[in-house]
Amino acid sequence: MIKRPMLIVTLSYIFGILLGLYLEKNIVLFYIFLILLFSLIRYIFIKDNKKRTILLVCLIISIFGSMVMKYNEGKYNDFHKEDGNCVSFVASVVSVESNSKYYNNFVLKVNSINGEYKFRNKKIYLKVKVNSFSKDSNLKCGDLIYGTGILEKPQIRRNYKGFDYCEYLKTKKIYMICKTDNSSFRVIGHNSTFVLNMWIEQLRNRLKLNILKILPNDTEDVAIALLLG
Repeated sequence: MIKRPMLIVTLSYIFGILLGLYLEKNIVLFYIFLILLFSLIRYIFIKDNKKRTILLVCLIISIFGSMVMKYNEGKYNDFHKEDGNCVSFVASVVSVESNSKYYNNFVLKVNSINGEYKFRNKKIYLKVKVNSFSKDSNLKCGDLIYGTGILEKPQIRRNYKGFDYCEYLKTKKIYMICKTDNSSFRVIGHNSTFVLNMWIEQLRNRLKLNILKILPNDTEDVAIALLLG
């Protein structure tokens, strides 16, 4: 029996993801080298058939994880080609985020962009500019909206070991930022997301508001990140 099989599978998959993340060029040649290396180790240094099988499984899982990462990176790159373009979109509000002094923030799941469904079900971060006439966008989780805005690629890390906002949004599966204002969109439907997701989001927002009321300004963000992140 293989001890801790799920641990071996998980570590192999993570190893493959790291390969896909950091090896952007000559990935096919590296796969060939990796297969040859594993084959050499398998037939020269490992005599036990069970261990050979484990090694082969690890190799297959690692390559699969790497291919998944490269596929996802390709989808992000396709979306990032829209950087700077003014687009029209139909999308559902899946999350109401914390607001800043200048923007009200929401996470949207795209239905269509410019009438096309290429990026359907991809997430974008909607930043609605706050102005003196209307400070509240009044969007709720589940609202289906039609609007126009400018797509922007999230900022990448500019300094060594600095914060990479683009990579951070990738962890939340958010592809792009869309900047707009209250006059550039309208609600065209309600309850457009799965009802359980709406309940969870409503509970999340209620907890967030209570934290903001109870805790001082210097600790509220940390508490929200720890409890709801």
